[in-house]
Amino acid sequence: MIIALSACSLAEPEVEEPGFTATKTFSQGDKEIAKVLSIGSSNLEVAAGPYQKALLCELAVQTITNQLSSGEALAGEQRTALKQVQAIYSQRVSASGEDEAQINRDRREIELAYPDVKQRARLAIGCLRELT
Repeated sequence: MIIALSACSLAEPEVEEPGFTATKTFSQGDKEIAKVLSIGSSNLEVAAGPYQKALLCELAVQTITNQLSSGEALAGEQRTALKQVQAIYSQRVSASGEDEAQINRDRREIELAYPDVKQRARLAIGCLRELT
């Protein structure tokens, strides 16, 4: 009798692991919200062309450079790298052939369209990713 009891206690019960077979389908609205909220997601595709994209990136990179430089959050090399990125986008703006007055008007429109520093930071990440 003791042998039978010990034999039963040694048997391990079979545990069935839950499976993950269900998949969720996301609506187009859910996908758009996720895209906007994702870090580095940029609205660069809303820019009508290379000129507007360059203006947008120039502003975005300038904004994060100024924000991070004021608190000495950047090492010298990092500051230099961001200035170089800003220069790349500035050169692209200049190469567009637009006159200075038009560039200033367009730059002001972009500043008004993207007043939030956090939004500009997300755009800047997208601009940096685009260069890599």
